[in-house]
Amino acid sequence: DAAGILVVGAPNKHRFGREGVGRVYVFQRVLLGTWEETASLYGSQIKDTAKAYFGQSVAIDTPYGRNDTTAAAAAPGTAQVYIFVVANCSATCLWEEQSVLTADGVSDRDGFGASGALALDHDILVVGSAQLETIYVYERYYDAGAGGWVWAAAASRRSSDYDYDAITVTNVTHRQDFGRAVGLSGRTLVAGAPYADYNNLGAVGDVSDYDSYGAENLNRGRAYVFYSRPHVQRVTLAAVQEPGEGTFRLRLADRGLNATTAQLGFSASAASMKAALEELANVDEVE
Repeated sequence: DAAGILVVGAPNKHRFGREGVGRVYVFQRVLLGTWEETASLYGSQIKDTAKAYFGQSVAIDTPYGRNDTTAAAAAPGTAQVYIFVVANCSATCLWEEQSVLTADGVSDRDGFGASGALALDHDILVVGSAQLETIYVYERYYDAGAGGWVWAAAASRRSSDYDYDAITVTNVTHRQDFGRAVGLSGRTLVAGAPYADYNNLGAVGDVSDYDSYGAENLNRGRAYVFYSRPHVQRVTLAAVQEPGEGTFRLRLADRGLNATTAQLGFSASAASMKAALEELANVDEVE
Protein backbone atom coordinates (compact mmCIF):
# COMPACT_ATOMS: atom_id res chain seq x y z
CA ASP A 1 0.00 0.00 0.00
CA ALA A 2 1.09 3.61 -0.57
CA ALA A 3 1.28 4.15 3.18
CA GLY A 4 3.77 1.30 3.58
CA ILE A 5 1.27 -1.03 5.27
CA LEU A 6 0.75 -4.70 4.46
CA VAL A 7 -2.06 -6.99 5.62
CA VAL A 8 -1.79 -10.78 5.59
CA GLY A 9 -4.65 -13.16 6.26
CA ALA A 10 -4.37 -16.42 8.19
CA PRO A 11 -7.81 -17.98 7.64
CA ASN A 12 -6.95 -21.36 9.17
CA LYS A 13 -5.73 -19.88 12.44
CA HIS A 14 -7.18 -21.74 15.44
CA ARG A 15 -8.52 -19.88 18.44
CA PHE A 16 -9.47 -21.39 21.78
CA GLY A 17 -9.20 -24.82 20.19
CA ARG A 18 -11.64 -24.02 17.39
CA GLU A 19 -10.36 -24.53 13.86
CA GLY A 20 -10.53 -22.01 11.06
CA VAL A 21 -11.48 -18.97 13.12
CA GLY A 22 -8.89 -16.88 11.28
CA ARG A 23 -6.84 -13.80 11.93
CA VAL A 24 -5.30 -10.89 10.03
CA TYR A 25 -1.79 -9.59 10.67
CA VAL A 26 -0.67 -6.04 9.91
CA PHE A 27 2.92 -5.24 8.94
CA GLN A 28 4.49 -1.84 8.48
CA ARG A 29 7.55 -0.87 6.47
CA VAL A 30 10.17 0.68 8.73
CA LEU A 31 13.79 1.78 8.41
CA LEU A 32 15.94 0.20 5.71
CA GLY A 33 12.83 -1.20 4.00
CA THR A 34 12.23 -3.98 6.50
CA TRP A 35 8.75 -5.02 7.61
CA GLU A 36 7.59 -5.18 11.20
CA GLU A 37 4.39 -6.69 12.60
CA THR A 38 2.41 -3.88 14.26
CA ALA A 39 -1.07 -5.30 14.85
CA SER A 40 -3.38 -8.29 14.53
CA LEU A 41 -7.07 -8.00 13.77
CA TYR A 42 -10.13 -10.08 14.65
CA GLY A 43 -13.71 -9.68 13.47
CA SER A 44 -15.89 -8.47 16.34
CA GLN A 45 -18.82 -10.72 15.45
CA ILE A 46 -16.68 -13.77 14.75
CA LYS A 47 -15.05 -14.08 18.17
CA ASP A 48 -14.27 -17.80 18.28
CA THR A 49 -16.57 -19.04 15.50
CA ALA A 50 -15.10 -22.18 13.95
CA LYS A 51 -14.68 -22.25 10.17
CA ALA A 52 -15.30 -18.53 9.76
CA TYR A 53 -12.02 -18.37 7.81
CA PHE A 54 -11.55 -14.71 8.64
CA GLY A 55 -8.79 -13.34 6.43
CA GLN A 56 -9.22 -15.77 3.54
CA SER A 57 -9.04 -12.69 1.35
CA VAL A 58 -7.75 -9.25 2.32
CA ALA A 59 -7.32 -5.86 0.66
CA ILE A 60 -5.82 -2.54 1.68
CA ASP A 61 -5.87 0.98 0.25
CA THR A 62 -5.00 4.55 1.20
CA PRO A 63 -7.41 6.88 -0.64
CA TYR A 64 -5.84 9.50 -2.88
CA GLY A 65 -5.06 12.71 -1.02
CA ARG A 66 -6.14 11.40 2.39
CA ASN A 67 -4.23 10.25 5.46
CA ASP A 68 -6.52 7.36 6.38
CA THR A 69 -5.85 3.76 5.38
CA THR A 70 -8.56 1.13 4.97
CA ALA A 71 -8.16 -2.63 5.29
CA ALA A 72 -10.84 -5.15 4.33
CA ALA A 73 -10.88 -8.76 5.51
CA ALA A 74 -13.42 -11.33 4.40
CA ALA A 75 -14.83 -14.19 6.46
CA PRO A 76 -16.55 -16.48 3.92
CA GLY A 77 -17.63 -18.84 6.69
CA THR A 78 -19.90 -16.16 8.13
CA ALA A 79 -20.60 -14.35 4.81
CA GLN A 80 -19.13 -11.10 6.10
CA VAL A 81 -16.46 -8.56 5.21
CA TYR A 82 -14.90 -6.49 8.00
CA ILE A 83 -13.67 -2.96 7.37
CA PHE A 84 -10.88 -1.51 9.52
CA VAL A 85 -9.48 2.02 9.32
CA VAL A 86 -6.49 3.84 10.73
CA ALA A 87 -5.50 7.50 10.38
CA ASN A 88 -2.06 9.08 10.53
CA CYS A 89 -0.42 5.71 11.00
CA SER A 90 3.14 6.08 12.28
CA ALA A 91 5.02 4.04 14.85
CA THR A 92 1.79 3.07 16.62
CA CYS A 93 -1.26 2.28 14.52
CA LEU A 94 -4.62 2.04 16.28
CA TRP A 95 -6.98 0.22 13.96
CA GLU A 96 -10.71 0.76 14.35
CA GLU A 97 -13.42 -1.55 13.03
CA GLN A 98 -15.53 0.75 10.89
CA SER A 99 -18.17 -1.58 9.49
CA VAL A 100 -19.25 -5.18 8.92
CA LEU A 101 -20.65 -5.77 5.44
CA THR A 102 -22.82 -8.56 4.10
CA ALA A 103 -25.59 -8.88 1.50
CA ASP A 104 -29.14 -10.13 1.42
CA GLY A 105 -29.47 -13.82 0.71
CA VAL A 106 -25.81 -14.81 1.12
CA SER A 107 -24.77 -17.67 3.38
CA ASP A 108 -21.64 -19.45 4.54
CA ARG A 109 -21.93 -21.78 1.53
CA ASP A 110 -21.72 -19.07 -1.12
CA GLY A 111 -18.01 -18.20 -1.11
CA PHE A 112 -18.73 -14.59 -0.21
CA GLY A 113 -15.30 -12.97 -0.25
CA ALA A 114 -13.46 -16.26 -0.77
CA SER A 115 -9.81 -16.25 -1.79
CA GLY A 116 -9.32 -13.79 -4.66
CA ALA A 117 -12.88 -12.47 -4.46
CA LEU A 118 -12.20 -9.17 -2.69
CA ALA A 119 -10.99 -5.85 -4.10
CA LEU A 120 -10.73 -2.36 -2.62
CA ASP A 121 -9.89 0.97 -4.21
CA HIS A 122 -10.52 4.34 -2.60
CA ASP A 123 -14.11 4.20 -1.27
CA ILE A 124 -15.29 1.27 -3.40
CA LEU A 125 -15.26 -2.37 -2.27
CA VAL A 126 -16.11 -5.35 -4.47
CA VAL A 127 -16.94 -8.79 -3.09
CA GLY A 128 -17.44 -11.84 -5.28
CA SER A 129 -19.70 -14.82 -4.60
CA ALA A 130 -19.02 -17.44 -7.25
CA GLN A 131 -21.70 -19.81 -5.97
CA LEU A 132 -24.33 -17.11 -6.48
CA GLU A 133 -22.80 -15.96 -9.79
CA THR A 134 -22.85 -12.45 -8.35
CA ILE A 135 -20.52 -9.64 -7.36
CA TYR A 136 -21.47 -7.05 -4.74
CA VAL A 137 -20.31 -3.44 -4.97
CA TYR A 138 -20.21 -1.26 -1.85
CA GLU A 139 -19.57 2.48 -1.76
CA ARG A 140 -18.42 4.52 1.22
CA TYR A 141 -19.69 8.09 1.49
CA TYR A 142 -19.70 10.90 4.00
CA ASP A 143 -22.98 11.13 5.91
CA ALA A 144 -23.39 14.69 7.18
CA GLY A 145 -26.15 13.63 9.57
CA ALA A 146 -24.00 10.95 11.15
CA GLY A 147 -20.91 13.15 10.97
CA GLY A 148 -18.75 10.42 9.49
CA TRP A 149 -18.14 7.86 6.78
CA VAL A 150 -20.67 5.07 6.20
CA TRP A 151 -21.03 2.22 3.72
CA ALA A 152 -24.09 2.03 1.47
CA ALA A 153 -25.95 -1.24 0.97
CA ALA A 154 -24.56 -3.47 -1.74
CA ALA A 155 -25.41 -3.10 -5.41
CA SER A 156 -25.28 -6.52 -7.08
CA ARG A 157 -24.08 -7.33 -10.59
CA ARG A 158 -24.16 -10.48 -12.71
CA SER A 159 -22.48 -11.26 -15.98
CA SER A 160 -24.18 -10.53 -19.29
CA ASP A 161 -24.06 -14.29 -19.93
CA TYR A 162 -25.93 -15.27 -16.77
CA ASP A 163 -28.30 -18.06 -17.76
CA TYR A 164 -30.20 -21.04 -16.42
CA ASP A 165 -32.24 -24.03 -17.58
CA ALA A 166 -35.86 -24.37 -16.50
CA ILE A 167 -36.25 -28.05 -15.59
CA THR A 168 -39.87 -28.80 -14.57
CA VAL A 169 -40.40 -26.28 -11.74
CA THR A 170 -36.71 -25.75 -10.90
CA ASN A 171 -34.30 -23.22 -12.38
CA VAL A 172 -30.83 -24.73 -12.72
CA THR A 173 -28.16 -22.06 -13.13
CA HIS A 174 -25.44 -22.57 -15.72
CA ARG A 175 -22.26 -22.62 -13.70
CA GLN A 176 -19.75 -19.91 -14.60
CA ASP A 177 -18.29 -19.08 -11.17
CA PHE A 178 -18.67 -15.41 -11.99
CA GLY A 179 -16.94 -13.46 -9.23
CA ARG A 180 -14.40 -16.16 -8.39
CA ALA A 181 -11.76 -13.44 -8.77
CA VAL A 182 -12.23 -9.66 -8.86
CA GLY A 183 -9.98 -6.68 -9.46
CA LEU A 184 -10.58 -2.96 -9.10
CA SER A 185 -8.61 0.09 -10.18
CA GLY A 186 -10.11 3.54 -10.30
CA ARG A 187 -13.40 3.29 -12.16
CA THR A 188 -12.69 -0.06 -13.79
CA LEU A 189 -13.83 -3.36 -12.30
CA VAL A 190 -12.95 -6.81 -13.64
CA ALA A 191 -14.68 -10.04 -12.59
CA GLY A 192 -13.46 -13.47 -13.60
CA ALA A 193 -15.69 -16.40 -14.56
CA PRO A 194 -13.42 -19.42 -15.12
CA TYR A 195 -16.25 -21.73 -16.26
CA ALA A 196 -17.93 -19.33 -18.68
CA ASP A 197 -17.91 -19.81 -22.45
CA TYR A 198 -18.66 -23.54 -22.54
CA ASN A 199 -20.92 -23.78 -25.63
CA ASN A 200 -24.35 -24.18 -24.09
CA LEU A 201 -26.20 -26.25 -26.69
CA GLY A 202 -29.59 -25.86 -25.00
CA ALA A 203 -30.73 -29.47 -25.39
CA VAL A 204 -34.42 -29.70 -24.47
CA GLY A 205 -34.99 -31.43 -21.15
CA ASP A 206 -31.28 -31.60 -20.28
CA VAL A 207 -29.32 -29.55 -17.80
CA SER A 208 -26.47 -27.86 -19.65
CA ASP A 209 -23.41 -27.12 -17.56
CA TYR A 210 -19.73 -26.32 -17.95
CA ASP A 211 -18.81 -30.01 -18.28
CA SER A 212 -21.75 -31.22 -20.37
CA TYR A 213 -20.01 -31.35 -23.76
CA GLY A 214 -16.61 -32.82 -23.15
CA ALA A 215 -13.21 -31.74 -21.97
CA GLU A 216 -12.60 -29.49 -24.99
CA ASN A 217 -15.04 -26.96 -23.53
CA LEU A 218 -13.37 -26.75 -20.13
CA ASN A 219 -10.94 -24.16 -18.82
CA ARG A 220 -11.74 -21.37 -21.25
CA GLY A 221 -13.50 -18.83 -19.10
CA ARG A 222 -14.12 -15.11 -19.50
CA ALA A 223 -13.32 -11.86 -17.74
CA TYR A 224 -16.06 -9.23 -17.55
CA VAL A 225 -15.12 -5.55 -17.39
CA PHE A 226 -17.35 -2.87 -15.85
CA TYR A 227 -16.77 0.88 -15.94
CA SER A 228 -18.31 3.65 -13.83
CA ARG A 229 -18.56 7.02 -15.53
CA PRO A 230 -17.29 9.94 -13.42
CA HIS A 231 -19.54 12.65 -12.05
CA VAL A 232 -19.29 15.85 -14.08
CA GLN A 233 -19.87 19.28 -12.57
CA ARG A 234 -19.78 22.37 -14.77
CA VAL A 235 -18.88 25.75 -13.27
CA THR A 236 -19.75 28.86 -15.30
CA LEU A 237 -18.48 32.34 -14.43
CA ALA A 238 -20.68 35.19 -15.67
CA ALA A 239 -19.94 38.92 -15.93
CA VAL A 240 -21.53 41.97 -17.51
CA GLN A 241 -18.54 42.25 -19.80
CA GLU A 242 -15.58 40.01 -20.52
CA PRO A 243 -12.93 40.58 -17.85
CA GLY A 244 -9.43 41.18 -19.11
CA GLU A 245 -7.74 40.23 -15.85
CA GLY A 246 -8.54 39.19 -12.31
CA THR A 247 -8.99 36.10 -10.19
CA PHE A 248 -11.73 33.94 -8.70
CA ARG A 249 -12.12 31.23 -6.07
CA LEU A 250 -14.28 28.12 -5.79
CA ARG A 251 -15.96 27.03 -2.57
CA LEU A 252 -17.26 23.55 -1.81
CA ALA A 253 -19.47 22.54 1.11
CA ASP A 254 -19.06 18.79 1.67
CA ARG A 255 -18.12 16.31 4.43
CA GLY A 256 -19.08 18.87 7.07
CA LEU A 257 -16.55 21.39 5.78
CA ASN A 258 -16.67 24.64 3.80
CA ALA A 259 -13.45 24.79 1.83
CA THR A 260 -12.25 27.51 -0.54
CA THR A 261 -9.55 27.28 -3.18
CA ALA A 262 -6.63 29.62 -3.58
CA GLN A 263 -7.08 32.41 -6.09
CA LEU A 264 -7.25 31.30 -9.71
CA GLY A 265 -6.77 33.48 -12.76
CA PHE A 266 -9.53 33.70 -15.35
CA SER A 267 -7.21 31.99 -17.81
CA ALA A 268 -6.31 29.18 -15.39
CA SER A 269 -5.41 25.91 -17.08
CA ALA A 270 -7.14 22.61 -16.41
CA ALA A 271 -4.06 21.41 -14.53
CA SER A 272 -4.16 24.50 -12.28
CA MET A 273 -7.87 23.96 -11.56
CA LYS A 274 -7.24 20.32 -10.72
CA ALA A 275 -4.37 21.16 -8.37
CA ALA A 276 -6.35 23.89 -6.60
CA LEU A 277 -9.38 21.66 -6.05
CA GLU A 278 -7.30 18.74 -4.81
CA GLU A 279 -5.75 21.03 -2.19
CA LEU A 280 -9.16 21.27 -0.49
CA ALA A 281 -9.60 19.10 2.59
CA ASN A 282 -12.97 17.81 1.38
CA VAL A 283 -11.93 16.88 -2.17
CA ASP A 284 -10.04 13.77 -3.22
CA GLU A 285 -8.96 13.10 -6.80
CA VAL A 286 -10.24 15.31 -9.61
CA GLU A 287 -10.25 13.63 -13.02
